[in-house]
Amino acid sequence: ATSSPDAAAPARSVLLLINPVAEACRFRLPAGEWSAVFDSVRADGRPAPQPPGHATNPVEHTLPARAVLVLLESAQHHQES
Repeated sequence: ATSSPDAAAPARSVLLLINPVAEACRFRLPAGEWSAVFDSVRADGRPAPQPPGHATNPVEHTLPARAVLVLLESAQHHQES
């Protein structure tokens, strides 16, 4: 069996935001440090770069209409929990 380099990494929490409606929707995020890893709004699925001054740990996130956003909990925060 082949082992990947990430096999020893601790599991991290995944947060999946889904907005199926035709208007933007605000989500309240659980405590933690979250980083986007997939954004259905962008054609390539990559999360949009954050503008300068953007909160690194927002409490709320507004998701556009009919969109999906996948976030991962920061590895450092996960190990501290």
